[in-house]
Amino acid sequence: MAFLLIVFTFIVNTVSGYIRMNYPEKSRARIRCFYIPITISIILRQFSGVSWEVIPALVAVALLGLYLGGKLNRHHKA
Repeated sequence: MAFLLIVFTFIVNTVSGYIRMNYPEKSRARIRCFYIPITISIILRQFSGVSWEVIPALVAVALLGLYLGGKLNRHHKA
């Protein structure tokens, strides 16, 4: 179950990172693209019954997904 949660977190955050790059810096929409997927990951972790030991992996995967999504957006527009 933890593996599925990590994969889901990565996919959602990659899409969010891609979308986030379409908004100007320090805008509400860009900030929401950062916080909403992380909140979803936290809620899913709590309801799925996965232990707290997965949290560092989820945070790392979330940040990696946001970063790669932004890179994909920049590469796609170039």
